[in-house]
Amino acid sequence: MTPDLEYRHLKTGTLIWDEDALGWDGEIELPLERIVLTPIPEVSEVSPRRERERMLTVTIRGVIDDDVRLETPTSSQRHALDYFFDHLVEIENAVADALVVPMEQRLTEVVELTRKQSEKKARDLEERIERFSLHGPKGVRQRAQPTSLMILPHEHEATAFYQLGVDCAWDARHGTAILFWKGRILAISNYTFFDESPEELKELLENRQRTGEIRYYI
Repeated sequence: MTPDLEYRHLKTGTLIWDEDALGWDGEIELPLERIVLTPIPEVSEVSPRRERERMLTVTIRGVIDDDVRLETPTSSQRHALDYFFDHLVEIENAVADALVVPMEQRLTEVVELTRKQSEKKARDLEERIERFSLHGPKGVRQRAQPTSLMILPHEHEATAFYQLGVDCAWDARHGTAILFWKGRILAISNYTFFDESPEELKELLENRQRTGEIRYYI
């Protein structure tokens, strides 16, 4: 039996082993102000939502290659979870900046699709986007909300890689997965969580350190 994990950031006191999640699983209330995840007018199928608690499903991945199970989370995983909560504002700012690219790409795609049907409707949509400030980090903050955090079993310099799942009004079906090492975003994907090998994760980190660029899989 894999032991439950007592953790200082979890108000209920424990992360419980979850067979389906293949790791220690629980919910944490984010200590940040609430946000409203609102739809992009005539762009997204997301329904308007009232303010909701910023609850984050946290999983510390406990299964690695060949179904090897970790009896307890590693010190690198614990350090990554500590880092995340100790640097929430820094991480949220990085997310708001990085998600501008997929959000604005989606808006551009919708405008161009609309233009094929009607130039007037396309102009109306462009005006609506401007009126609702549907661009830049401000637009991201109004229409994106972190929902899941997974601490991966692989590490670099004693800190594990982790991924943040975000609900996005501009891609309600898939959402967005963001791969981090410490406060540095390495890659962003619209369709799936990251399940790279340790070598691939370190290559993404080296690319970020060398070029300063985030890999976008969108």
